[in-house]
This record gives sequence, structure tokens and C-alpha cells, in this order.
Amino acid sequence: MITEEEEKKPRRRRIFHTAGFKAGAIIPMGGYAESSSLTHLGALYWYETPQFAVELSFYFAFTSNLGLAEGGHAHEIVAPELSLLYILSKGDLSPYFGGGVGLGFIGLYPEGFNIGSAYGMSFNGGGGVVFLRTYDIRILLDVRYRVNMAQVSGFIEGDEGLNGPHHGIMLSIGFTYRSTRGCCFGGGGGGCL
Repeated sequence: MITEEEEKKPRRRRIFHTAGFKAGAIIPMGGYAESSSLTHLGALYWYETPQFAVELSFYFAFTSNLGLAEGGHAHEIVAPELSLLYILSKGDLSPYFGGGVGLGFIGLYPEGFNIGSAYGMSFNGGGGVVFLRTYDIRILLDVRYRVNMAQVSGFIEGDEGLNGPHHGIMLSIGFTYRSTRGCCFGGGGGGCL
């Protein structure tokens, strides 16, 4: 027998925690010692509600050409970066968009040796698609415009490849896993709140 209380929808929305990794490329539009492209590897964590996700991410990027092509070399570490994402659908295919801010470190190697490094604020904005959102394993395709405001001192004024800002398009593919253990704040068989 079903009681009246059992027929009511839960008042609390479910929340989930998912964690995983991402990888891809950064196509510089300025700065980065005029590198042609960078490869990035990173970790990410999503605190997710039905409509929003708070993303905490860390990544390391390095010049992809490894000295085999013309252009400078750079590496970048962004840790941590916090983004707020709005999820447009509750289905298995869920587009999202948003932006965030973080702390970035950049090192420049225009002639194959390190001539400077600095810390600066980093900003991102863009969106993507979550595949298999209702499953424990998810696939993310993500495109964001990024800016690292680090200003490395000691360069010739007007040399944008060295002075920054360092900005470009970041293309990523990511995988996350939602644990099925636990209850509250573990995102397990349902989560709570």
C-alpha cells in the first residue's frame, strides 16, 4: 500500500561529487613565448546539482612541439581554478556553459632556456557537453577561452609573445567517475540535500 507521503516528490535536490581527469590542447592567440600549441593534462572535481556544477581543477600545460618546430616554449601551471557551470539539461547529453578564475604560474623559454617566470590570475569562459550524465562514468568535451595575466618582467617592451597577457583557446576531453558508495556528500546511490 502506498501512503500519501510516499507519493510526494522529494523536496531536497540530489547532489553529487564526481572526480576525474582531462587532457587536450591550448591554441595560443597571444603570449606563451609565441608557442604554436600547448598540451595540457589535469585533474578535476565537480560538485553537481541538477542545474549547476562547481568545478575545481588543476592542470599543467607545456609546449607541444618539443623543440622540433619554430617558436618559443612555455609551460603553465594553474592550481587551483574554480569555475561555476550552468547545465542546460538533465538528460544523458547535457550542454553547459560558464566561467571561472584561478591562480596561474607561467614559465617562458623563447630560446630554449628559461628567461623568466611569474604568477598571475587566470580566467576562463566557455562551455561544453557532458555525455552519459545519468551514469557513474561521464565523458566531457570542453572548449574555453583562457587568459593568464602573469607579467614576466625584464622583457623588451612591446614583445607580446613574452610580456603577455597569455591567452588562447583550450580544447579538452575529460572523464569523471561518480562513486556509488556513501550517502551524503559522497554522491553515492543518491546523495542528499
